[in-house]
Amino acid sequence: METLHEKRHQKQHKNSKNLGQPQRWIDAVTLGLCLVLALGTVLGDPQAGAQPTPTPTELTEEQVKLFAKVVLQMEPLRQAAQQQANATSDEAIRDQIRRDFLRKATLIMNEQGLSVPEYNRIALKIRSPEGRALKQQIEQEIINLQQVTPPTP
Repeated sequence: METLHEKRHQKQHKNSKNLGQPQRWIDAVTLGLCLVLALGTVLGDPQAGAQPTPTPTELTEEQVKLFAKVVLQMEPLRQAAQQQANATSDEAIRDQIRRDFLRKATLIMNEQGLSVPEYNRIALKIRSPEGRALKQQIEQEIINLQQVTPPTP
C-alpha cells in the first residue's frame, strides 16, 4: 500500500511532466537571465549590471512565490526568443533578439516588484550546490501557480 508521501511525490512528478517541467524552465530562465548581470551596462541599463546588496541566504515564502511568478511570465518569451535566434545565422539579428528578450524580462521583473539584482541573487543561489532545496521550493511553487492558472496554448 502506498504511503501518503509516495502518492504526493507521484502526483508532483506527474504534474511537473504535464505542466511544462518547471525544473527545465528554471534552469533555462536563470541561465538566460544571469546574462542580465553580465550584460546590464552593455544594454544601457545601469541597474541591470548592479551587484545585489548582501541579504540573507534564505528567502521568504513571498520571495519564492514572486520569483516563480516571474519565471512563469518570462518562459514563453524565452522560448519565442530562442526559436527566433535559432532561425537565423545573422549574429546582429541574434544579438537584437537577445537584447529584446532581456529588455522584456527586465520589464516583467520590474512590474512584479522584483529588482534585477534581486532576481540575479536568487538565480545564482538556485544554481549553486547549496541552493538545491530553494530550487525545489520554486519548482513546487511553479506547479502550484500553474494549477491555479494553467498556461495558455
